[in-house]
Amino acid sequence: MGQGEGGSVGLLLLPAWAEDAFAIQSNECGIAARDSSAFVWEIVPIEVPVGRGKPPVLIEKDESLDKMIVSLMPCNFLCDPAKLKKLRPSFKENGGTVTAGNASSISDGAAALVLVSGQKAQELGLQVLARIRGYADAAQAPELFTTTPALAKPKAMANAGLESSHVDFYEINEAFSEKINVHGGAVSLGHPLGCSGARILVTLLGCVNRNLGNPANPSFDIDT
Repeated sequence: MGQGEGGSVGLLLLPAWAEDAFAIQSNECGIAARDSSAFVWEIVPIEVPVGRGKPPVLIEKDESLDKMIVSLMPCNFLCDPAKLKKLRPSFKENGGTVTAGNASSISDGAAALVLVSGQKAQELGLQVLARIRGYADAAQAPELFTTTPALAKPKAMANAGLESSHVDFYEINEAFSEKINVHGGAVSLGHPLGCSGARILVTLLGCVNRNLGNPANPSFDIDT
């Protein structure tokens, strides 16, 4: 994934400062969502053993944001684009723009969803949180994979009979850095491998549950 940064960045002529600004926005959205209890609906507290003779630790909030605050705030990275600019590129030594400050951290995480037909939900008396109205996939050259969701999204909306004006919330798995990822994305919340697709859908359902918006339109990257 990191090795493909040059394709989309070069095609879209994205400057490094724009990627850093996006990362700052993602972190600020994540912290604001955490502080306003936006994640309470979607997080199940769990007890984690920490060692022999020690009581388990209760995990009831996203630790990625705390780690981000601890590691970045003392140096004011979160509020100072000039400090972010000084970080070394992670993949391309010369001309690279993806750094540890504007890319997602690898994190632990799990998410669960129950997908049933409308008939089965009615038979079991289940409370339906959302209905899938359309879906689509897309593909293009490997070096342009980060922009592929932009090709799939209009196809999915057309499949569902929707237009962009009908959609209140988008969730996109932006493993690299108003309607989109309103509670922060992978840059701030982390990138739990193998769990990203379910995680962003649960977060999207939380947005709809809290805001009673129009049909939501989730989009996830090829690595989910």
